[in-house]
Amino acid sequence: MATTLQALRLLPGTPIELEVPSHKRCFPVELVGYLPGETLLVTAPQIQGSHIQLEEAEKLVLRLFIEDQGYSFHSRIVERQHAPFPYLHLQLPAQIEPDASRVLPRIWTALKALVHSEARTLNARLNEVSIGGAKLAFSAPSLQVGQRLSIDVELPVGHRLLPAHFEARVCSETENRDEQGRLLFYYGVEFVGLAPDADVALKGFVYAEMIRTGVLRL
Repeated sequence: MATTLQALRLLPGTPIELEVPSHKRCFPVELVGYLPGETLLVTAPQIQGSHIQLEEAEKLVLRLFIEDQGYSFHSRIVERQHAPFPYLHLQLPAQIEPDASRVLPRIWTALKALVHSEARTLNARLNEVSIGGAKLAFSAPSLQVGQRLSIDVELPVGHRLLPAHFEARVCSETENRDEQGRLLFYYGVEFVGLAPDADVALKGFVYAEMIRTGVLRL
C-alpha cells in the first residue's frame, strides 16, 4: 500500500542508503528532517571522511528499512547546504511504495542480551531478530523511542556461539502479557552501522535459522 515518508514517522538519524548513479555506488546517509510538502533533508554522503561532489538536480535512488519492510524511491538534489554541517535538500516524493523484494525475515528467539544505554547495563531478551533490527523484551519500562543503545548477545550458528555487538536506535515500544500472564515491555530497535564481524554473525544466524525452520531451502 502506498504511503508517505511523513506517515512513516521517521526520526532524525534514520539510516538511509543513497544510490548515486554518477558515482556508480551507494552511500550510507542519515535523515536530518523535512520541509513539509517541499524537501527531504539528509546528511551529505562521504568517502573516507571527505564529502563527495554532487550537482544540483542530480538524480538519486533512496532505500530504507522500517520495521523489516523495505522502501525505495527516486529523487533529485534540490539544494546543497554546508552549514551548520553538509547536508542535502532532496525532492520529497508525493508517495512511496513498499518494495516487496526488500522484506527482511524475522526470526523468533529467546536469546539473553545485555543492553547498554546512558551509563546503564540492562538484562533483556531478544524476542525477534532480523538483518535490519530486533525486538527487545524487558520486565519493566526501560527505554524510549529515539534512544541510542548498544546490544551484546551470543548468536548460535551451527555448533558455535558467535559474540556480536550491535549499535541500535529504538523505533517503537509496546507492552503485552506473555503466556504466564506477566506484563512485558517490548522495544523495536533498528541496527545502525553494523561492524563487519557483527554483520557476518547476524547474517549467519538469520540464514541458519531460516534453513532450520524451512523458510529457506537449499
